[in-house]
Amino acid sequence: MSYMSYMYGISLNGLDKLRQEENHDVLEYIKSFDNDGGFMFNRETTTERIIIKNKMEELLDDGSHSGASFGCMMRIIQSVLIGVNTCQDLLKKIEEDEKKMAEILKEREAGEAGSSGESEEASEPSESGEVFETSEA
Repeated sequence: MSYMSYMYGISLNGLDKLRQEENHDVLEYIKSFDNDGGFMFNRETTTERIIIKNKMEELLDDGSHSGASFGCMMRIIQSVLIGVNTCQDLLKKIEEDEKKMAEILKEREAGEAGSSGESEEASEPSESGEVFETSEA
């Protein structure tokens, strides 16, 4: 799984949590968020918004995020909430990314299989009968 597939997946999980009625305030906070400090380093000044921000962090930050990865996840969530993307778009991106990763792995395996055959051809026995790799550079 690639990093972006992981980010899309945890963003979808976050959206599921936000759609619960008790989290509507957090959903609206994210949807309307526009602050220069970004999601992670934003400093709210009103008690109500501080409470909502803390609730958002408790709800969506499982402790595995850096400031950057948390902010990335939040912007992906926000993009769905404001209509730039849909959950279906994220699922499609995950599927496309997984296909690309499978193709890359297949190409690597094919390359490794081809290179291991070349190294056998490039080996020469020494006078003692031991085989040493030779360089064709």
